[in-house]
Amino acid sequence: MVGEVAGVYGIKGWIRVRSFTDPPDRILDYGPWLVGGGDTEATPCRVRSGRRHGTGLIASLEGIDDRDRAAALVGCEIRVTRDAFGDAGQGRYFW
Repeated sequence: MVGEVAGVYGIKGWIRVRSFTDPPDRILDYGPWLVGGGDTEATPCRVRSGRRHGTGLIASLEGIDDRDRAAALVGCEIRVTRDAFGDAGQGRYFW
């Protein structure tokens, strides 16, 4: 898991993202995101746009265009496939 959907932002479907990457905005470089968890099946989502906002991040996902659809994702995990990270390099690893 590289992050989670922490809330909604605005009325056009943007989400607040809690990132577990270092630096936090690196999460925007990985994709597609697999968004889901709990009783929500993981769905591949492409990040349309994203940026730092205050102390956190906000993002717009393709296909999520209103606040209600964004609200349905709150609490969902954000995962990516292993190959999204590329090669860590010799003697290095991803945590």
